[in-house]
Amino acid sequence: MRRDVFGTAKMAVAPNRHFTQLPLANNTVVTISTMSDGRRIRLAHLMVSIVGLVAGCAAPAAPVGSIQHIVLVRLSDPADAPALVAECDQVIRPIPSVRSYACGPPFDSGRANVDGGYDVGLVLRFADRAGYEAYVADPDHVAFVDRWRSRCTMLRIHDIVEERPEPGSPVS
Repeated sequence: MRRDVFGTAKMAVAPNRHFTQLPLANNTVVTISTMSDGRRIRLAHLMVSIVGLVAGCAAPAAPVGSIQHIVLVRLSDPADAPALVAECDQVIRPIPSVRSYACGPPFDSGRANVDGGYDVGLVLRFADRAGYEAYVADPDHVAFVDRWRSRCTMLRIHDIVEERPEPGSPVS
């Protein structure tokens, strides 16, 4: 096996007939049959380059958007709800990686299919996974959870990734 000027592997299988192996992104190798005529080899390289470029553009991107963190809490004593909201306002809102914050009791919309079976809801948004992980490990957050966990009869947490960039952030 020999390599051409592009560094691609060449295998001669018959006189004037070669197979060219071209590596693409994602560890895929394309093998094409070419004649030894230099123009056809260059054309084959160009065609495979275009196919590789288009395939790379069509590949699904990793999530780059924000993360929504939704927490629904039912308390042993529902009368503690205002104290929980006040402490969330004081402790959770100022954590540096929190991009948006909403905390309060359920809204009574009058709709039968809306579940209001909790005392306090908390919705946070983080720019990315790093911001979310910083929040989870934040000492103020950890201490807050330790203080309130024993007073909860239900704690439902939902994390949602928005696979679009955060408004105003650069697109990568």
